[in-house]
Amino acid sequence: MTPQELKNSILQLAIQGRLVEQRPEEGTASELLREILAATASAEATAVKKGGARSRATALMTGARPSRRTARPASPSGPASPTPVPPEEQPFDIPESWEWVRIGDLGASTDTDSFCDGPFGSNLKTSHHISSPEVRIIQLSNIGEDGWKENNVKYTSFRHLETVIPRCEVHPGDFVIAKMMPAGRTIQVPELGTRITLGSDAMKFVPHPLLNKQFLLYAMRSHVFLGQVYAEAHGITRVRTTLNSVKSYFIPLPPLAEQKRIVAKIEELLPLIDRYEKAWSKLEDFNRRFPVDMQKSVLQMAIQGKLVEQRPEEGTGEELLREILAATASAKAAAVKKGGSRSRATALRTGGTSVTGETSARPARRAASPSRPAGPASPTPVPPEDQPFEIPESWVWVRLEDAASVQLGKMLDKGKNKGTPCPYLANLSVRWRSFDLSDLRTMPFTESECEKFALLPGDVLMCEGGVPGRCAVWREKNSPVKYQKAIHRIRSTILFPDYTQKFFEAICDSSWFAERFTGTTIKHLPRETLMNIPIPLPPLAEQKRIVAKLEEILPLCERLKGAMPL
Repeated sequence: MTPQELKNSILQLAIQGRLVEQRPEEGTASELLREILAATASAEATAVKKGGARSRATALMTGARPSRRTARPASPSGPASPTPVPPEEQPFDIPESWEWVRIGDLGASTDTDSFCDGPFGSNLKTSHHISSPEVRIIQLSNIGEDGWKENNVKYTSFRHLETVIPRCEVHPGDFVIAKMMPAGRTIQVPELGTRITLGSDAMKFVPHPLLNKQFLLYAMRSHVFLGQVYAEAHGITRVRTTLNSVKSYFIPLPPLAEQKRIVAKIEELLPLIDRYEKAWSKLEDFNRRFPVDMQKSVLQMAIQGKLVEQRPEEGTGEELLREILAATASAKAAAVKKGGSRSRATALRTGGTSVTGETSARPARRAASPSRPAGPASPTPVPPEDQPFEIPESWVWVRLEDAASVQLGKMLDKGKNKGTPCPYLANLSVRWRSFDLSDLRTMPFTESECEKFALLPGDVLMCEGGVPGRCAVWREKNSPVKYQKAIHRIRSTILFPDYTQKFFEAICDSSWFAERFTGTTIKHLPRETLMNIPIPLPPLAEQKRIVAKLEEILPLCERLKGAMPL
């Protein structure tokens, strides 16, 4: 049960007469209601005899306040009995000592001093606002779900209040009800240090002094009252209610002493609800973060060699690296002898062969770099200070440039608008672990560019900017799709593609990775920086076992996300 549901449940028990016991010595609501109506009728009759000017003693009796203007003549008598609420309209049973009563029978009087609409729009326009704090205007934004909200401060003048909208004046302790956004929410006006008037979308209700105002507030914030508001409210985009409707709505009324005991019990329970809400919020936050945190933890365990066991028969990462470096050096030496034509079957640096065994249609056309004709005899070292965590003894830290080829896609250039139009991957096309191919654009690629920017199954495509490092593994064969310069293509013979993708997903939120980005508003991961990133290299067979275990566990994390309460 949420804190709000608990609070609603307590309010529901309160207005059903089930929160505190009934005491016969406290009388009945019927007696209280007759007393209220008799006092109101008597006060209004006295006011009529005096020509409509109410004495302070009568004002005290009726709950009205001395007015700064001439009082309007009141009706000669109030209602002899309350407006009945038929049994078929009563939503639940209440104690025998209680009564269903309409809001219109609970005012301090039956005239407009107790119930009043806000001013018509033309009677309180922006042009009537002033900067001087004379008369505070109650806006809809001041009427909160649980009380007054101090914002949107606006004032009008004493003169405008007294000459144009005198009936709309309200006083501390009066109730103000919103007509809309949402309709029916009710507050008790606080002491603001100025005179106060209604705004155009609010209504005034002055409860009779023989009623407990706090109980009335709880009743008018309950589902009983608000349910009637929304059952009869009109409007499509902005649901509204009216003053006449509000006066016709009903609430359950206990004797006055019981009203006070109910309020005392609610106020005794509210601090406990607040404590419950804090604990609930912590639990909700934990539930919300747990699946994501667990997913991150699993990925961290995977790239640290803690997710699957190490098997000696699978060799070591260092042996795998030496093997590929030796093969690369041999291939480069042979290429130099043949005039610079490299064999794509073995040249790791050209990205010719992926770990999945896919190759491009023909060898690369560029010659080997004269400065490094035979490739590195040993990998570029990764000093301990560049290693973010410990790895198993059978693993080795290696720079990405020593384990894979990294290439950016084709730059968008209208001046080189030649070739055959082909669809291409842009930054937004690459998601975590997947691609969005629903709206690919095209640009021309020459024959050589089609070869250079072709995609093979097992290629890892990574965002260079926006969300640097976000990547997915390409799996389609013979695809016409290419990629543009906002995308890194990573191709390797010793890094299993899904292992590479999971490594970058594991480090994507780390400061160790983020500190390599360039740019302020839009982050970028340059190719040279990406190539220099250290990556832990397990034996190839272990990489595949790590990926298999992740593919078993990560879907459970996703299912857990969906199962957690919002």
